Amino acid sequence: MNDDESNSNLFIQKDIEENQEFVDVISDIKAFIKNYPIEDQFYLIDRPLIDKKYTYDYQGKSLVLLSTNYKILCIDLGKNVHNSFDDYVDDFWEDIGSIVSEYNFIKTVGRTRTLNQSDFIVKIKKEELEGSFKGYNIEDSKIRRKLRIMVSLLIGSINDAERIGSEVPVTPLAKIKQNIKLFDSEQIRFIYNTGNNKVVKIQGLAGTGKTELLLHKLREIYIKEEKNKIFFTCHNKTLASELRKRIPTFFDFMQVKKQIDWHNRLWVSHAWGSSQDSNSGLYAYLCDFYDIPFLRYYHNMTYEDIFNELLQSLNSKKDNEGNAFEYAFDYILIDESQDFPDVFFKVCEMVTKNKIYIAGDIFQSIFDIGIDNNATEVDFVLNKCYRTDPKTLMFAHAIGMGLFEEQKINFLEDDEWERCGYIIDKKTNDTDLILKREPMRRFDNIDNLRPINIEYSLETEEKVLSIIDKLRKTYSDLRPEDISIIFLDNNYKDVSKNIASLKYLLEEKFGYTANNAIETKRTEENTVFITNANNVKGLEFPFVICITNSINSDKQARNRLYTMLTRSFLESYLIINQQNELSIENEKGLHDYIMNGFIKTTRLKPEQIQKIRTRIKAKENLNLEDCLEGVFKELKISKDKQEKIKKLVTQTFFDKPFDKDIISKFVHEFEKYV
Repeated sequence: MNDDESNSNLFIQKDIEENQEFVDVISDIKAFIKNYPIEDQFYLIDRPLIDKKYTYDYQGKSLVLLSTNYKILCIDLGKNVHNSFDDYVDDFWEDIGSIVSEYNFIKTVGRTRTLNQSDFIVKIKKEELEGSFKGYNIEDSKIRRKLRIMVSLLIGSINDAERIGSEVPVTPLAKIKQNIKLFDSEQIRFIYNTGNNKVVKIQGLAGTGKTELLLHKLREIYIKEEKNKIFFTCHNKTLASELRKRIPTFFDFMQVKKQIDWHNRLWVSHAWGSSQDSNSGLYAYLCDFYDIPFLRYYHNMTYEDIFNELLQSLNSKKDNEGNAFEYAFDYILIDESQDFPDVFFKVCEMVTKNKIYIAGDIFQSIFDIGIDNNATEVDFVLNKCYRTDPKTLMFAHAIGMGLFEEQKINFLEDDEWERCGYIIDKKTNDTDLILKREPMRRFDNIDNLRPINIEYSLETEEKVLSIIDKLRKTYSDLRPEDISIIFLDNNYKDVSKNIASLKYLLEEKFGYTANNAIETKRTEENTVFITNANNVKGLEFPFVICITNSINSDKQARNRLYTMLTRSFLESYLIINQQNELSIENEKGLHDYIMNGFIKTTRLKPEQIQKIRTRIKAKENLNLEDCLEGVFKELKISKDKQEKIKKLVTQTFFDKPFDKDIISKFVHEFEKYV
């Protein structure tokens, strides 16, 4: 993948791009598209991409240029002998109607025989390409919405017809919920042109559509062969639960006619699991499939250690069995890959016959050591964020890396900033670094000037209620499930009390039911989603309220800040209990950014960046014993109780994965009995 290709807002159908007869016309199209904003997306095809069954007699002598805001251009490259080109356009229009019907958009779009073809399609000759979109933009909102649905269907970016609805949305929330999703050029390349490598890697920022792409790829490989065995996994239980819930609905509106054969053809679960249930996680399944002992956690055994042990066992098994070694799966799909150690991917590659699709957050990876500079290891880089407002995204990056502070948490080289979708102002001096992003049209006509807000309060519950009260007055169609409240700090005892208090207050003041996702590990309809940072990865909400005691310099705390602030479509709020120098610096940085439209920070020299990364790399994952020591200190557990609790924790978590929040909750619950 070259840089020109990855930054283009033009997708070219593969066989068109490889056809030498189209070189000149492709060059002409690229030339005039350069005059249009990068947020305008274009697609050059000669047939609907959604299904290979669509073919035409005039194919090879005509092209179709689709766009997000202009009429469909049908380009005649031949001489239209015996009206062949006109027949091609009519057949293409008829096939649009067929696809509209197949994917249940008749109510929204209508039947093509009742529509005026000229409202949607323009016929031109190759010589008329220059400036060809002039006069072909669509002003009528109803026609523009119908056209975008047609374009989405033609390129295979299928939306849920029930979610889209038949009427043009009016309110900001309705526009978000009924937004027509259209793949950009890099996303659509992933769907149709993944190449021959066994391992295919996607890296992207939060909100760039990584999970959506994996779902589309899942649909493709599920219907390809009757006997394909597929495991879709991630590290987080809540995300795994959400994926399991989404896939049946996704398959329905994608018109997958085959019944989902759970635990025979398709598994969707987190990467660990229980020794008592082989279908509960990828590790549990592999241990059962290959008859390898399910390793239990103990003091000095980490997640990475256990997968290293598994890899060694698999290697020994393969050496002994040779060609008789059996693959556990045909395909594995991995979401939020930045949460896994490298050995996990080696295990997946070893047990998978055909392909592994890996999607991860390029920026969350930075909090480990920075972006991997070996670009050949990443097949697709997604840097256009369609979920989160650019202002929120940039502030989240800035506070996550300490860009507004004298002592930086992390920093990137210029080429790394650019891979994340940033534009560097080259006119500045050697001391300052000015960062901008291309404007993105995420939703039609939503004017949101303050998508990110910092609030100070020691009265957390009152501040949360105040924010929700304001949202209710601003957005008349606000629903409880539009809101997520996220506690960023790891002190389970305090978080547990705050959640219990908020659940009561939300019910009392607004009649809202709240879902404590730390316990349920899932989203629920018509409830406010309240959780800590461990249970929200991969999820998204119109409004996110993040709560922290203070801003500190801990790398993991900053990672949580970045990840949680970017969960929102419309607005993110950061409630800080205690103001300090770091929070003041970031508040000033946010104010300057909102006013100026760019981030200004001090440029670091390469040796300074390397020093920061060396410091980050030196930090090791906590084992169970170290984790307990931190929990004992936070919860102020007396020395006379610690040994008994340590023994109980060790016995309980022999065959279970853990994190600090799980251990903190366990210790808090059992302290009273010791």
